[in-house]
Amino acid sequence: MTEKFNYHKLVNLRKRFEKYDCDISKELVAVIDKHLVLKKEKSKKKDIDRRLDYQLSSVECDICGKEILRCNLYKHKKNIHS
Repeated sequence: MTEKFNYHKLVNLRKRFEKYDCDISKELVAVIDKHLVLKKEKSKKKDIDRRLDYQLSSVECDICGKEILRCNLYKHKKNIHS
């Protein structure tokens, strides 16, 4: 099984190499920094997609049994059942 680099593994790898004062470690840190930016952007996009999917999922009101979107559940309970 091969492991993949995620954001946190790259941060730890950067910390490991930045303590050395040589050209090779500086090059490695530069490459890691570039990939950290890419991983951060990918992680943010994935987080936004996950949150949007959650908000647009349909749920059933526990009071009246009507099926509505999760993002409208609070308004529904506040306006209809209060």
